[in-house]
Parts: sequence; C-alpha cells; structure tokens
Amino acid sequence: MIAEKDTMAHEVVKNLSVNNNYHMKRIPMSRINDNVLVKGYQFTRNMFGKHANIWMTSTFGHLNGQTFPSAVDEHVSEEILYAKIIDVSCNKKVSFAGELSKKLGKNCDAVILLLDNDEEGEAITFEVIDYLKDYINMPPSGNFMDAFYR
Repeated sequence: MIAEKDTMAHEVVKNLSVNNNYHMKRIPMSRINDNVLVKGYQFTRNMFGKHANIWMTSTFGHLNGQTFPSAVDEHVSEEILYAKIIDVSCNKKVSFAGELSKKLGKNCDAVILLLDNDEEGEAITFEVIDYLKDYINMPPSGNFMDAFYR
C-alpha cells in the first residue's frame, strides 16, 4: 500500500491492522548509503480472502519532475520543440528508483495506491506504477496493471 502523505499512511495502518498490531520500520533506500531511510509500516491481515503480509509507505509527493537537458536554451523556441525531455528526482533524499522499488515490489502480488483524487494524485499514481511494474509478481492475466488498485 502506498499513500501520498505519511500521516495518511499511518492512519490507514492504525485502522487496518488488527488491535493496532503493526511494526514501524525504517527502510534503507540504497546499498550505498544506509543512513537514507524511509518510514514503512508492516502488518498482517486477511485481504481479498487471503492471508496477506502488508507493507505501507508514502511517496512524499511527486517522485519525478521533467526538464530539458542543460544544453538546451529554453529561450530559443525551435530548440525546445526538438529537445529531449528528461526525468529528474523531485526529492534528493528520497528516491523510489532502484533499491526502494525492488524492496517494495519484490514478491508483491498487489499494490494498493491511496492517493488524492486530483490531477496531482493521478500523476503520482502513474509515477509509482512506472517504478514498481518491473518488480511485482505478474498477475495470471499477464497484464501488470491488474496488480494495481487505485
């Protein structure tokens, strides 16, 4: 489960975990720097008729921003029309790319996205899907989108 804000993640965990039986863990973000951590919650519960080991975390807002390479002069309109758009991480301390995506997606059968019902929440939803789609277990249908609930 992934929420847009940490306060929302904490409230969902308190309400879904049986008798507030959950563990808050700090998940290391990379192998290189173990000091960069993100808050994650873990609990077990029956979901969709099956016993589930549930992880909950938050995105801290947008995962990526888009910009032009530094070589492009933004004031020359013709250059911008043909320039490649690149993705850059919005948060220098927390990045969903790489290790965190692997840790959250590994052996995961379903991802429940609890994001705001607005344009920003929709954009963040597809950013999260883009990061996790290569790591989750493929559903029987063969379509990775069947593993994401929003």
